Amino acid sequence: RQMCIRDRRRAAESINVIVDTIGQINGVSIAISAAMEQQDAATREISTAIQKVSETVRGVAGAVDSLAQASV
Repeated sequence: RQMCIRDRRRAAESINVIVDTIGQINGVSIAISAAMEQQDAATREISTAIQKVSETVRGVAGAVDSLAQASV
């Protein structure tokens, strides 16, 4: 009978360890998800900035081309 009680206690302790581990994994998953959302937002901002720079460079190139043609 004592063996059965010890086995039950060990099983309960093991279950508690498993529950704690699942909680830790859940916490890490939440942190990874938040980091991915931040990375996505940063990537979108960078993409928008690159598009604006590209448009500006095209405008400058067009202006330089116009100046070059006017000076000929």
